[in-house]
Amino acid sequence: HGLVIFPEFRGKGLSKKTQSIREELAKQQGYRILISTTAVGNIPQEHRQEWNGAKVAGTFFNPSTNHDVKLYVRHLYDWRQNL
Repeated sequence: HGLVIFPEFRGKGLSKKTQSIREELAKQQGYRILISTTAVGNIPQEHRQEWNGAKVAGTFFNPSTNHDVKLYVRHLYDWRQNL
């Protein structure tokens, strides 16, 4: 699944707002991490992932789309909380 924000709606904070909603829903359902993918070279999305605190966990080739893909992981909680 993905999110597309049409050009006329960009720059209004919608991506940030939808990310906050996704994170809150994930927390409410007990998830501790978010995993997502972005096509290598999709610079706006790569920046958004990193701005949101996601870290690149690796890359792989997706033969279905014929693209190299970055795998991102974002921890919703500090893993040290329960030590």
